[in-house]
Amino acid sequence: MIPRQPTFGHGANAGIDEEGTMTARRSRLPAPRRCGYYRSGHEVHWIQGLHSGKDTEHPRVPGRLLSISDDGTLDVEINGESITLWNHESARLRLLVEPNGGAISLQLAWSILWTPGRDGSYAFSVCDPDDPEWRPCPSEPPTGGLIDLAREAGGFSMSVGEAKERLRSSGR
Repeated sequence: MIPRQPTFGHGANAGIDEEGTMTARRSRLPAPRRCGYYRSGHEVHWIQGLHSGKDTEHPRVPGRLLSISDDGTLDVEINGESITLWNHESARLRLLVEPNGGAISLQLAWSILWTPGRDGSYAFSVCDPDDPEWRPCPSEPPTGGLIDLAREAGGFSMSVGEAKERLRSSGR
């Protein structure tokens, strides 16, 4: 077995793979969409994913996916209540949830919808499509200084060396 580092963005899988055991479903799975936003509904930031997994005060609540539209709008049922959410990867989400009969769980405090996989769970960032802070995916990933990225993209992920270089080049 090959241990894998947990990954959380873009409906990525966290778990352990056995070498050479790709299922037909996984081989059809499109690559994760990397739009460059860590805002709710876009990419799950790795820190968000790690902290949500340790949060005992806001655990995953089981539910099911009722519907999903090509525009990313999805309806889920949690505790008998229908909730409308949005995610930028509707095709990938649909492919992963369908084999589970619609089984999902939701951590609304972290804006993460989870669905079980054969060897772990897939995490998708979700948001209320009516939230005034909602933004569609940018045509190009955001660029700029660290403060610009935090404001525009909702965060960033880079090495310490790259962060120091960006601070140095911005005169800070």
